Parts: sequence; structure tokens; C-alpha cells
Amino acid sequence: MYETGFGLALLLWVVGNALWIAERLSLRNRNLRKLGLRLSLTGEVTPMNSYDANRAFWVRALKFCLFSFVGLLCTLTSWLYVAMYLGGMAWRWSKQAGAPAANKEFIWRLRNIDMSVDELIRQSMKVNGRPEEEFEVVRRDVLRDLEERGLA
Repeated sequence: MYETGFGLALLLWVVGNALWIAERLSLRNRNLRKLGLRLSLTGEVTPMNSYDANRAFWVRALKFCLFSFVGLLCTLTSWLYVAMYLGGMAWRWSKQAGAPAANKEFIWRLRNIDMSVDELIRQSMKVNGRPEEEFEVVRRDVLRDLEERGLA
């Protein structure tokens, strides 16, 4: 029974690492970076700074290897790892399922359409219920924020 759980945990670990890498190389991540945002190690959207933008590849690879190794050690817990992995998937799914339609549309656009900065700003304004007339003000604020963080 332990061996079956360990085998399943190992399989989920491999799949999880592959999905993590695919997410970092995805169109969603490219769109987020245009707005000065990035995906954290846990998959949450976080603000980016100039250090994040200019970080060497080997630093990111080393960080991934470290977290991946910790995950590999956790597979030794067998069925507990499987339960936690599946619970995490269910939690992420339930978090997205309750989102309003405008948010779901924005997420779909982030994942499937390579948008310009102006399009991203317009879509985020739509999600936040801001009127189209404020576009120039919001655009100026976003670009100023990117410049202040050393990303423009």
C-alpha cells in the first residue's frame, strides 16, 4: 500500500513540476509581465520589481531545483502527499469557479490572447468596473508605476 502511494506521489510530483514549468513559459505569464506582475513559486500573482526582471537564469533554476527537491522529499509521505496535492487542486479549482463572469473572461484572455499593454489595462478596468473614460489616467498611472519599479 505504501509503495502504491509513493508511486502515485512520484507521478504527481513529475506532473506538478512539468505544469509549473509550462505555466512559467505560458502566454498568461508573458501578459502578466507586461503589467509588471509575475507568478510566484506557489502560482499566485505578485508584483514584480527590477530585481525580478533582471534575475539571472541560473538563480531561477537553482530556486526551482531547491523547491523541486523539497517536493521530492515530501513524496516520501506517500498518500499524505497525494491527498495534499489533490486538495490543492480542488482548492484552486473552487477559487476560480466562484469568480464573476468578467473575471473568468479576463483570465481566459490572459491565457489565450497575446495582448498589448493598452488591451491589458482596458480589460483590467472592465473587471474592476472602471469607466472607459478613465483609460488615459489609469494608463498613465500604470506606466508611472512600472517606471518607478524599474520595469519600463
